[in-house]
Amino acid sequence: MDNAILPLPMKATVPTIMPGGLKQIPLPFGERTGPSLTNFIVGPNQEAKKVVSDLVASKGERVIYLWGEKGAGKSHLLRAAHDDAARQGQRVVSLSCRAPNPASANTPGQVRETDLVCIDDIDSQAGNRDWEEALFSLYNAAEASGTRLLVAGQQNPMGADFSLADLGSRLAAGLVLRLRTLDDDGRRMALECRAGEWGFTLPDRIVAFLLRRHQRDMHSLFALLEQIDHETLVEKRRVTIPFLRDLLASRPGNITQHPHRGIHSARNREKYREKQE
Repeated sequence: MDNAILPLPMKATVPTIMPGGLKQIPLPFGERTGPSLTNFIVGPNQEAKKVVSDLVASKGERVIYLWGEKGAGKSHLLRAAHDDAARQGQRVVSLSCRAPNPASANTPGQVRETDLVCIDDIDSQAGNRDWEEALFSLYNAAEASGTRLLVAGQQNPMGADFSLADLGSRLAAGLVLRLRTLDDDGRRMALECRAGEWGFTLPDRIVAFLLRRHQRDMHSLFALLEQIDHETLVEKRRVTIPFLRDLLASRPGNITQHPHRGIHSARNREKYREKQE
């Protein structure tokens, strides 16, 4: 019944013959450290971290709605709550409202047997009557059974343009908290913390370069950080400004992914073409 969200994998390496010689290709073995309450950089969101921690511990509010712009930390807190509760032996379900259809939403019967339900991107389905009715039924089932709800969206529930007004009003009846994005110091701390958990370091000058040259929301920055981790292993290079210039010049659209070959930059393909000419 547990609709768990699996952690990101860590990287093991095996040698393989690629154009240009022998390379270390990362393979997904083990578990990479993912979002947790411990590595959530609070910045202006101290209250949100506390109430989510209390929710996992069955204290305080039963229904919490987190809202804010992309990269403010909503999905991080939902994932952290899910994983913390699951480690404590609680029955937890996580639902993304960006799933293909409302049939993927858990039935009221399942919700009654669950301790905590985490629902992400709920306002992405505002105006979709089928989805809204499914979510309203889920909410009512949770209320009847005392199941805790942690919900997130980009808009305040009363400003999300739900066509089913009762859904918005029910969500607004719980604790509603707005999450604010981190400032540059917070972004730096978040990147350095995540890099350290993944086994490499990011000097301040590297972080400053990334913040000047790349999108500044944390979703984009963490995606770039994962690519940096991967590419430094593949290329056997340290994280330097020249390396990052090459990497950023290859984005977007010049990255090829394969489940077994990993990620290779446009630079590698250009080297290969030169060898063939």
